[in-house]
Amino acid sequence: MRVFTTGALVLSTFLTGCAFTDVQPLTATSFRISTEGAPVCAASATRNVAFQAGAIEVIKRGGDRFIVAGNQSGQSDGGAIYNPYVGGGIVTPMSRTNEDVIIQMLSPGDPGYDNGLSARQVLGADWEAIVAEGTPNTC
Repeated sequence: MRVFTTGALVLSTFLTGCAFTDVQPLTATSFRISTEGAPVCAASATRNVAFQAGAIEVIKRGGDRFIVAGNQSGQSDGGAIYNPYVGGGIVTPMSRTNEDVIIQMLSPGDPGYDNGLSARQVLGADWEAIVAEGTPNTC
């Protein structure tokens, strides 16, 4: 029973889909969002967390319109799980997805303002609740 409980605890940790996001100011109107997704997170899910975090940050900074000025995706291998109970033992690598997004806020009159994305529209009708809740930590 103890082995089962420990295994279930470890498995639930990996299946919760944690994402960690950091915001780095670059200029008064731009910033970098760096998001790292747990091994269970697909690259697209990590990218969605980063994009949503960018929209939240735009609103927190008093803006609405923005463009994605840069984007970089990656993957890092951060360990493995060894399962001695399957055949001769299996080692499963644990990879994390990474997403870096550069957000440029736009003000009325800025070039490209009309084509910029609305942070409120990106977040949807419940944008106020989403901003109040803060950056998502699950993918």
